[in-house]
Amino acid sequence: MGMDPLRSQFVQAIVVMSTMSKSEWDKKVDVYKRLHWSEEEILAAFQKHPWCMMTSEDKIMAVMDIFVNKMGWEPSAIAQRPILLSLSLEKRIIPRAAVILFLSSKGLLKTNFISATPYNICDEAFLQKFVNCYDEAPQLKKQFTIRAKLIRAKLLPKLEYFHSKGFSRPDLAKFLWSNTTILQRSLKNHLIPSFTDLTNLLQSTEKAITVVKRKPGILDRDLKINVSPKVNYLRDIGVPDSRIVMSLHTWPSIFEMHFNRFQEIVDLVKKMGINPLRLLFVKAIVTVSMMSKSEWDKKVDVYKRLHWSEEEILAAFQKNPWCMMTSEDKIMAVMDFFVNKMGWEPSAIAKRPILLSLSLEKRIIPRAAVVQFLSSKGLLKTSFISLTPYNMCEKTFLQKFVNCYDEGPQLKKLYKEKLDLSRKRN
Repeated sequence: MGMDPLRSQFVQAIVVMSTMSKSEWDKKVDVYKRLHWSEEEILAAFQKHPWCMMTSEDKIMAVMDIFVNKMGWEPSAIAQRPILLSLSLEKRIIPRAAVILFLSSKGLLKTNFISATPYNICDEAFLQKFVNCYDEAPQLKKQFTIRAKLIRAKLLPKLEYFHSKGFSRPDLAKFLWSNTTILQRSLKNHLIPSFTDLTNLLQSTEKAITVVKRKPGILDRDLKINVSPKVNYLRDIGVPDSRIVMSLHTWPSIFEMHFNRFQEIVDLVKKMGINPLRLLFVKAIVTVSMMSKSEWDKKVDVYKRLHWSEEEILAAFQKNPWCMMTSEDKIMAVMDFFVNKMGWEPSAIAKRPILLSLSLEKRIIPRAAVVQFLSSKGLLKTSFISLTPYNMCEKTFLQKFVNCYDEGPQLKKLYKEKLDLSRKRN
C-alpha cells in the first residue's frame, strides 16, 4: 500500500487493518466511492491518515456535507485532507468555519479558500493566523468566541438531549449547523416539547429522528401551530392516520407550507377525484405542492403534444401523480420506445402512467426484449399490451415470462445481455 515503515502512519495502518474485517473495510470503501472518491483517492487518504477508514459513516457524511455543501469544496478536496474526518465537528470545524466564511465574505481570503490549516492547528495558532492579524479582529474574535461559548453553554446540553433520544453526534452537528436558529431556542420550553409532539404525531422516536434529519427547520416552529392543524385537516377529509404518519415521515416539507396554501392544494387534489383513503392522495399533494402553475401547465403541454387528451392527463395523474414530475426528456424517451419500438398507441401509456416512473435502461428495455421475443415466437399476442411485465419484481418476472417457457435459457441469456448493457452505460 506504499506506507513508509519509518513514519507513524505505518503503525497506525497496522492497527486499523488489524481492527477491521474485510467486509467492514469494503463497506467503508463503498461509502467513500458513493461520495465520488476514486480508489486512488481512498488509498492516498489512507496513506495520509489511516484512521479515516475507522471513521463512522455518519461522521463522514456530516463532515462531507459541511465542506461540500456549506464551504463549497469538491469531494476530492477532503480526500486530499483526510485529517478533517477525525476532527470534532462541534468544537473545531464549525466554529472555525464560521471565521473562514466571514473572512471570505469580506474578501480577506479567497472565496474558494481550501486548506486544512485553519482546522488542524491549535487554538492559539488559529487566533494568531486567522483572527488577531486582521483589522476585523474584534469582530472575528467575537464571532469565534460566540460560536465557542454557544457550543459550551447552549449547544452541548441540546446535543446531550438529542443524543439521548437516539441521534448520532455527527447527525446532530449537521442539523445544528444547517439550522443555527435552533441554538437560540430554549431546550426546556421549545425543543423538548416540539420533539415530544413530533414523536407523538409519528408514534415513533425513530421516525421523528428521520424527519428532523430531513427537515431540521421543523423543530424551529411550534408544531401545535404549524403542523397539527394540517394533520387535523387531513383527518377531517378522511385521510387515514397511517397515511398521515407516512406522509409526515416521508415528505415533511408539505407540512411546512402556510396553512392556506396547504388547504388550497388538498382541496384541489380532492376535486381532481383522488380518493383520500389512498396513498395516491398524499402523493398528489406532494406533487402539486412542488410544482408552480407554470411548471404544471408546461407538463400538460408536453403530454398534449404526445396526443394525450386532458381527460387522459387527469386520469394518468390520478393513477400515478409522479407522472407530472417526470422530466420531459424521460417522457419523450419512454413514449418513443413504446410507440415506435413496441407499437403501442400513445393512449396505452396514458392508461399505464407508472411506466413513466420506471427505469428505461434497467427495467423497460431488458424486459421489453423478452416480451418481443415471446411475441415473435407466438407465445404472446403480437399486440400484447400490458403493464404487468414491467411493474412486477424481477423474481416474479423471471417466473412468469422466462422460466415457464421451454426457451427459458435463451430468454434468460437475452435478458441478462440487456441488463449488462444498461450497467455498462451507467
